[in-house]
Amino acid sequence: MKINHLIVGSSDVKKSVAFYCELFGFEKVSDDPGAVGGQVLHGTESDLLILPFNTNLPNPTHFAFEVSDVNRFKKILACAEEMGLEPRSEPARNSKKGYGQFERAGRTFLNFYVSDPSGSNIELMVFI
Repeated sequence: MKINHLIVGSSDVKKSVAFYCELFGFEKVSDDPGAVGGQVLHGTESDLLILPFNTNLPNPTHFAFEVSDVNRFKKILACAEEMGLEPRSEPARNSKKGYGQFERAGRTFLNFYVSDPSGSNIELMVFI
C-alpha cells in the first residue's frame, strides 16, 4: 500500500504551487477536478492536491492510500463495513454509502472514504 496523494490547504494556491514545484520538484499537472481553484502536482512517488482554504487547517486533512488490486480494495471495503465505519463514495460525510468511481489524468479508479478516530478523511483507491 502506498500514499497516492495528500491534500494541502493553502491561502494562496499559486504561491504554494511554486513552492512545492521549486523546492521538491513536483510538476504542475492540471486543475483539480474536485475543487474550484485547486491544483494537482505530480511527484515521483506521490501527488499533492493544493486546495484553497480561507482558514488555517492542519495538514494533511485528507490522505489517500492506493492498493495494487481490486480484490484487496474489496477486502478492505468489507472490513471497513464490518467495523461500522460507513464507507462512502465521496469526501462529504453525508455522501452516498459505498464506493465510487472517478477518472484522473486518464486513469480510472474505484474509491471510498472513511473517517479515522480523529475525524481525518481517509480515502482508499485502486486503479482499474
